[in-house]
Amino acid sequence: MALALAVAIPAELHHIPSRKCDLESVEETTRCCWYIPLGARFHLVLVDEADQMTPAAQLAFLSKLDATAAPPNTIFVFTANDTVALERRFLSRCRVLEFSTVGINGELISFLRGVWKAESSHPVPKNLADVAASSGNNIRDALSRLEVELLMGGETIPEPTPPCGDGQHAHRCSRCGNAWQHNDDACSLPFKSACRNCDPRAGARTVYHERAAKAVRTRTENIRRELLREKTPISEANHARFQRRDTR
Repeated sequence: MALALAVAIPAELHHIPSRKCDLESVEETTRCCWYIPLGARFHLVLVDEADQMTPAAQLAFLSKLDATAAPPNTIFVFTANDTVALERRFLSRCRVLEFSTVGINGELISFLRGVWKAESSHPVPKNLADVAASSGNNIRDALSRLEVELLMGGETIPEPTPPCGDGQHAHRCSRCGNAWQHNDDACSLPFKSACRNCDPRAGARTVYHERAAKAVRTRTENIRRELLREKTPISEANHARFQRRDTR
């Protein structure tokens, strides 16, 4: 939102990343704000994770945020997960805006449905509401969960089912929704990607199996490339040695 504000004003952006806000960075950033902004009317200082700034930096901002030593035409934007670590005198110099995820469940589900339609040719899963609820209506978390499933082929959304007891586990097909018993005592997987009726190729393979197999293939390919790089200098050295023998 701060980045969009900098574009809309427009303003020259000065960004202090998370856990980089110390006294030195505050002084250096505010020093730059005393110059005329480049191609803009204002300076905008964005401080990420302001609740993690050093105490010295927080004290330095006290004079920067009021008329004592405020740089001209400068807007300060602080982002924080919580205001507990921020002093009251610091907060009194700011306009605190609280952002909440309460009430966005319906809009989040519609947004996830649109993302799924745009990125996958498979039918939209019915349990997107569970994805939104399990992420606490956090848009970033929900998109990360959805991205994992799309990277796996865009076919499934996990719908966990509790164990049935007696060494058996329940698995639910994400396509037809049917659940069945799995008698393998060593199985602790919460779901199956697809049942044999819906996807004979998948059989009893789970999403976890697919991810593990992909990791093994990647690791094997990396080892093969390392071995080839090690063999190449040895082969070149042997070739040069035989050439020297021929010249003799």
